[in-house]
Amino acid sequence: MSWDFADVSPDGGVSLQVPYPHGPYVYYSKTEKGKSYRVYCRKRRSPGASTAAAGAEEEVVLDVNELAAPHKHYDLGSFAPCPDDHSLIAFTYDTTAYEDFTLAILDTKTGKLLQDQMCGLASLAVSFVFVCCV
Repeated sequence: MSWDFADVSPDGGVSLQVPYPHGPYVYYSKTEKGKSYRVYCRKRRSPGASTAAAGAEEEVVLDVNELAAPHKHYDLGSFAPCPDDHSLIAFTYDTTAYEDFTLAILDTKTGKLLQDQMCGLASLAVSFVFVCCV
């Protein structure tokens, strides 16, 4: 896999999760120095390849630091892109510390959360969202 690790150093800053191919993208997450939560990203991949396309731009899909900012507690449960075109990302989160998860859907084209959310769920509920809705 061709990744630019020039700015990744043991003392300096970014910890990357191993990238994994899913649909037309390679998904991964990273933790940045001084931040408490992971940032979930993706890069377009070459057709038929399991790696990111050369020169593919990083797209931040979900910055948990931003989502968590207004809360005393924030736990990201599940995370799943829509298998159709990957324009929607479903995820669950808990702000109560009682594992009482809320399902939210992010539109990656606008960067905005869809208005409707489902509360009182188990974290794994997200894996069923796109099976039922696509």
